Amino acid sequence: MASFSTKTMGSYKSFFTALVIFVISLNLIPRPAAYELSHEVAETQKGSAYAQNLTIVSDANLDECKNLVQNTLNSLPQNQSSALKRISLIGSKMDRRGYGGYGEISLQCSDLPDSEIIGVFTHEIGHVVDDSTNNIFYKISWSDSSRKLRGSNKMDFVTGYAMTDAFEDFAESYTMYILHGNSFRNMADGNEKIKEKYNFIKYNIFNGVEFFGYDKPLDQGARVYDSTRI
Repeated sequence: MASFSTKTMGSYKSFFTALVIFVISLNLIPRPAAYELSHEVAETQKGSAYAQNLTIVSDANLDECKNLVQNTLNSLPQNQSSALKRISLIGSKMDRRGYGGYGEISLQCSDLPDSEIIGVFTHEIGHVVDDSTNNIFYKISWSDSSRKLRGSNKMDFVTGYAMTDAFEDFAESYTMYILHGNSFRNMADGNEKIKEKYNFIKYNIFNGVEFFGYDKPLDQGARVYDSTRI
């Protein structure tokens, strides 16, 4: 039986082509005053409100992408980035749009709309957060890291991509919680597995804090494939 300890990194075909645009960068998710940063602090990344000793490295001419990343981090409670040590912003096309895990994220900044960059980055933060949590979440739908529990069906997952494995299930649920909180709650009202996942993230990851953002209405009788392309 496979072990839950083997973390897969990255987001396969992930992230946001729609009018979730600038959910965070347009401040549609409320930002606590404690997480506001001056421009100078955000540039140096030292002693910032969102991460200690976080390094952001980037290819040339990616200031807009860097701003999206910083605004996203600023909009989240500090503990969500505490394990994040390095972010690499890439100005060329990658084989995947993002990789995340073990304190590091690589993010494709080219040929993607801003909303999709935000979505990919949020998903990859989910992988980093997942590395520092226990695997109780996995047991809601998985017998091991890649085998779903008998009787599971697509409605037990927030997206089609969440069905890939236990790690993508967490990262997609994490992304939905932040960027599409209303839709996630609607799903939870009609599905006990989804409700368990929502409550796990609410109480174990965000200490009861909930998010709203902008939600494009979703068909609750179906599942989109990718939370970041809603």
